[in-house]
Amino acid sequence: MKNNLLHWSLCSLLFFTSCADDYKFVNEGIPPKAFDPNQPVIVSLIEPDSGVYNTQFVISGKNFGTDLSRIKVYFGEKDTARLISSNGDCIYGMTPKQNDGQNKVSVVIGSEYKGELPSLFKYTRMEQITTITGTGNTGENADGTLAEAKFRVIRGMCMIADDNILVSTDQTNVRLVSEKENRVTTICSGIKFGGLGATKNRETAYGIQYDGTHAVYAFNRAKGWQMSKILNTLGTEVTGRVADCVLSDDDQFLYFCDTSGKFGRVNLESLEVEILNAELGNLGGLTSWCFIARDKVNDCFYVSANLSNKILKISSDGKSFEDYIGNGTNGFMDGNREDAMMSTVTGLAVDDSGVLYFLDTGNGLLRKLEDGIVSTVAGRKGNLAVVDGKPLESSLKWPYDLGFDSNGSLYFVECNAGMVRKFTIQ
Repeated sequence: MKNNLLHWSLCSLLFFTSCADDYKFVNEGIPPKAFDPNQPVIVSLIEPDSGVYNTQFVISGKNFGTDLSRIKVYFGEKDTARLISSNGDCIYGMTPKQNDGQNKVSVVIGSEYKGELPSLFKYTRMEQITTITGTGNTGENADGTLAEAKFRVIRGMCMIADDNILVSTDQTNVRLVSEKENRVTTICSGIKFGGLGATKNRETAYGIQYDGTHAVYAFNRAKGWQMSKILNTLGTEVTGRVADCVLSDDDQFLYFCDTSGKFGRVNLESLEVEILNAELGNLGGLTSWCFIARDKVNDCFYVSANLSNKILKISSDGKSFEDYIGNGTNGFMDGNREDAMMSTVTGLAVDDSGVLYFLDTGNGLLRKLEDGIVSTVAGRKGNLAVVDGKPLESSLKWPYDLGFDSNGSLYFVECNAGMVRKFTIQ
């Protein structure tokens, strides 16, 4: 019962009002207390002392001040809460995403004044696979609400502004998926793309034609995401298929890799094409889909060698590379990155901490590489019928490409199921 009650011994004359998420302290006769740099920051209690993502909490203590711009509440070493109000003795906020289990709680004022809770906060992490849109009928494309929309075979995707999604299908359509608007809309047709790459602000996305001349196209929010060609061809050196592209950290270059082993980039200002490495080797045949991801933390690129059952690691200048994940055997095995086995690896995405997530399409799995170890994150081996739920109890059907939204949730598209799905960690 104690955990369900807010601690009022130090805040007995304060209460909360709310309108949607607009919470605030209402002071009944007690003036707010300013921060005193000559006094210690004391953190006495948090209630409740356990919870999940976005749990409302009250921290009581002394000398917090009222200036929220100077107050940070940490759960663990780096996860900061969303703060709503402080009267100096009590802080009200919402818990952040954090590590599963027991986490320390600290209050920092400015950069040098810190108080730590004497007890720990127990966080329960929630993970879920859900279907966003798509009926499983890949016989046709149909726009409409998320529940009504239908998709032919989906090959690629890209997260864009407002956490909307661009998806590309085998029938040369690019479509806009909006959860907020509950709508799927076809925005262009006639060009076959795989994955798309977005700028840092996600206001512009780029796609490279999968086959043919490998023309480069832009999709800009200011133009309603309508497609415009910016470059006619990548040049005669690029003879394989190009299934994906990714932006440089400064948005100046668009990087790509073709199935014949050419790793290159397009300067988006001069539109000059530069082949940085032509010796990656044969990454697959004329029907292969090799995806690419940028790792800002480790300053490198990853490329999925689709039919070789490996993931390559390429230096940021493109001059060196190595077989990084997988022993090349078609199969399934978690463990050390060099020994892991995969079956038709496709989409790649790297989170803010440098963890690489990838889709093991042939096995119907979402997997990750963290600290040199490959593990299965979601799905059951075998490309079973689509089932939502807890990650390792869910099933995926030919997952193909993936990307993170602004909150860290991972979206992925399923090729043969014609669906857009979401992996949420909270």
